[in-house]
Amino acid sequence: MTLSEVLRPKANALTLKASRLSIVLVDTASPPGLALLLSGDLDTDSSGMFQFFAVESLQEMKPPSTLIIDLSAVSYISSTGVGSLATILSETKRRSIKLSLCGIPKHVWNIIDLLGFTSFFSFIDSYKACP
Repeated sequence: MTLSEVLRPKANALTLKASRLSIVLVDTASPPGLALLLSGDLDTDSSGMFQFFAVESLQEMKPPSTLIIDLSAVSYISSTGVGSLATILSETKRRSIKLSLCGIPKHVWNIIDLLGFTSFFSFIDSYKACP
């Protein structure tokens, strides 16, 4: 499956459906950049497609923009999902793009913390999508 096959335009956003995970990509005004809004399970079945989609999204970004990953609607995250976040963090650093995680539910925070990754990520409370 190619990226263009899984993308579906939706207003000023692109939507990806993979397994039990939905990803919406939107432009952000504050901070300037892109946001990936995740909904569902970020697990072994969906993390590969999520990681691919996130890294492909970075192709459109130029420093000093920010990639925001909004986890507020993630119902489950596995260690593989956290590993995907770490890989995306590595890619953003390599490209001098800032990565921020947003809207982390307690059950997701607990897994990220249990695996010892909270100190690696930057967290923000909110962002503003472009109109």
